[in-house]
Parts: sequence; C-alpha cells; structure tokens
Amino acid sequence: MRRTTMRRTTMRRTTMRRTTMRRTTMRRTTMPAPPKLGVIIITIFLLNAHPLLRQSLKTALERQSDLSVVGEASNGQTGLTEIMRLKPQVVISDLLLPGLPGLEVARYLHKHAPTIQVIIFSLYEDPAYIKQAQINGAARYIPKNAPLAELINATRELGALHS
Repeated sequence: MRRTTMRRTTMRRTTMRRTTMRRTTMRRTTMPAPPKLGVIIITIFLLNAHPLLRQSLKTALERQSDLSVVGEASNGQTGLTEIMRLKPQVVISDLLLPGLPGLEVARYLHKHAPTIQVIIFSLYEDPAYIKQAQINGAARYIPKNAPLAELINATRELGALHS
C-alpha cells in the first residue's frame, strides 16, 4: 500500500513541473504593451556583438513608453545594411565590432545619413577613443559602466533632434 501512495505523489510533482514550464513559455511570448496615444516614439537600432547585452538593452529601452528598438545586429556590416533599410532615429553601437568597427559605421552614417544619430556605447573610456568617435561623427560616447538613465536620456535628446 505504501508504494502506491508514493507513486501518486511523484506523478503529482511531475504534473506540477510541467504546468510551471508551460506558464514560463507563455510569459515569453506575450507582446509588449502598445505605446500611449500622443507619445512620440524614438526608433533605435542596437549594434553590439554580445547577444546578452543586446537583449538586456532592448528590454530596458522598451520599458520606456517613448522608445522602440526596431532592429539589432551583431556585425557592423550587416548592421549598416539594416540601418540604411530601417532608418532609425538613433543607433547605439559598440566601438569594436566584427566586420566593420563602430567608428566606421558612425563615419558612414554621418556622411550618407546625417539625420541618424549615433551613440557609441563602449567598455573603453580612453580619451583617444572618445575623440575618434567625435571626429567620425558620433553624437555621444557613453561608457558601459554609466547608469542606464544616462543612455536613456542621451537617446531621448538625440531622438528629439531627428523629429
């Protein structure tokens, strides 16, 4: 009689685990809330080689009702092609990227699409990198250790220039 009771308990636990997994899956597929009426949406393109960082940034930025990430890429060349197709207001790019470095992306956009504002979001805080970013047309240079609010405020300021 004890064996039967133990088996039933084990089966119940398995069922509970399956239910929990289903709930988790459902949460992942929910759509973000639509923006409020009358709010000007600033479109953003993320260009970074690290998927975890891109996803984290996307989540943090899209929590703001006026910011929308319209695209992302891990490679500078692919990213540049997508940026020219999507025409976002702001590009948040890493300094060092495979394919085409962030400074080259900034230079190209400054020359061929001057209305698209570029923020270089990099680990490096060397003044030489900051100066090179400015020379190549980046509107802002924000270190990755800066508070998120600094990146959000810079994005809003540059997006306002576009509209």
